[in-house]
Amino acid sequence: MITLRLLILTFFFSFFNCEVIKLGLIYDDQLIPALKQVLTSVEIAIEDINNSNFLKNFEIQLLPFPASNEEDANEAVKNLSMVGAFGAIGPAFSFQSTIIAISASFLEFPLISNSATADALSKNSIYPYFLRTIPKDSAQTQVIVDLLKYFNLNDIVIFSTTEAYSVGLAQSVTDFASKNGLRVRTVVYFTPGDKNLDDKIKIIQGSAARIILNFMFVEDFQNSKITATNLDFTGSPYQNIASDSLSSATIYFNGSQEIQDLKFASFGMTSTAPRTGDPNSKNLKIFIKKLKERGVDVLEGYSTYAYDAAWVYAIALHELLEVQNLQISEVRGKMLLEQLKLTKYNGLTGLVNFDNNGDRDFKIYSLRNLHQGRLYGYENELISEFGIWTSSSGLNISIQPLWSDGTTNFPDSTPKGPVEYYSCSRKITTTDLRGVIIYDEIDDNPEFLPSNYYCDGIIDCNNWSDEDFSCFPSLEIAFIVTGIIAGLSLFIFSIAIIFLVKNKKRGRVRVTGLLFLGLSR
Repeated sequence: MITLRLLILTFFFSFFNCEVIKLGLIYDDQLIPALKQVLTSVEIAIEDINNSNFLKNFEIQLLPFPASNEEDANEAVKNLSMVGAFGAIGPAFSFQSTIIAISASFLEFPLISNSATADALSKNSIYPYFLRTIPKDSAQTQVIVDLLKYFNLNDIVIFSTTEAYSVGLAQSVTDFASKNGLRVRTVVYFTPGDKNLDDKIKIIQGSAARIILNFMFVEDFQNSKITATNLDFTGSPYQNIASDSLSSATIYFNGSQEIQDLKFASFGMTSTAPRTGDPNSKNLKIFIKKLKERGVDVLEGYSTYAYDAAWVYAIALHELLEVQNLQISEVRGKMLLEQLKLTKYNGLTGLVNFDNNGDRDFKIYSLRNLHQGRLYGYENELISEFGIWTSSSGLNISIQPLWSDGTTNFPDSTPKGPVEYYSCSRKITTTDLRGVIIYDEIDDNPEFLPSNYYCDGIIDCNNWSDEDFSCFPSLEIAFIVTGIIAGLSLFIFSIAIIFLVKNKKRGRVRVTGLLFLGLSR
């Protein structure tokens, strides 16, 4: 059925245009909200290329192919190759690409992915026909570690699903963190789709860590936050940091309705993501306008990388067909692949160029913060950019982010376990699982005291409720001491009277003395 549809499209274009260049798009329209606008973005790119007359004697025909699993993506590559496509943009995911890129290499069919980031795809000997406009995960690892070091977040825990993308990030961050003096206290994995996360989150709570790195996709993140909320494991002092899979504002919406509980549970979360583009760029503003005209309300990160991928194909084809004047039948396979790798293009996402493995050479990341800010001019945007990271200059923090406590003060990453305390106002002994309670100084009106604190010997809690007669110091000792002092006083007073009486008889006490006057009556 898919093959028949592609043949019909090919016939339609060839009827009206003699020189048609077929370009495939293998995209996801189901699993990740951020990827759903990729088709629209590539359609805009093809429209821009064709309308600009950049390829004077040729027109690009887009052959889109939705694929949310390996089987669909593999079928797409085979069918696109069969109908004469020169290459394709995609696949969307790393788990698809590690399989499909092998088929593409066998068919000598170039692929440029805008969103597959796994480091494993850098193996040119296995995936020679695979390129990507998106930076690979090892770059994001560097960004995350640099971010942790900048804000002195030296003690962390990693919460990750067990699929390839998340495991790869968890392992690389763990390795790289230890080399940079950071401590990964524990790594907690769970199976994608698992909603019974109480035990997993309790392990994180038990680690006493306050900085949680989240490596997972949207649905699993939403489920984890539901459980964390039920366990009172959200908000200050806990601080969430996430990778690019959780950097989009769409995860906080169910359609057009905000998910308030999720937004509250995630407030102050920082994330790293390949930069969508410079918000001040004229070309990006034009692109956003075209998206809005097509009903797209929020710009997603992978869209501009797909747009740039289409232009990389156009620039390479222009060089081969119109500069080198090669025949269209010659511009395929290895020749096109080599020209794609040589292409340099200042696109929406910055400088697009490739190394020998087909990886994006220049890398730029956005540092994002969840609060009521605005990014790229969308009024319902919840996430704003507080800095960037580039492969040439490292971190550049433009404004301080808001953290989970609603301030710009750096979070305290020092692990702190549960605190048992006595509440003076509530008159109970209880436990603070967050570890934020600080014992008060013992004065006339404290509120929080150590749970085993009974014997201070003074009035506190505005009463004697925490005093005990069986320990030291206590009221019992006070009564004993008072009795001893009173007894000694009486003894001394009795001796004094005897002394005075004896000395009176001897005439040695002055007649003006008070005792003499009293005794003389």
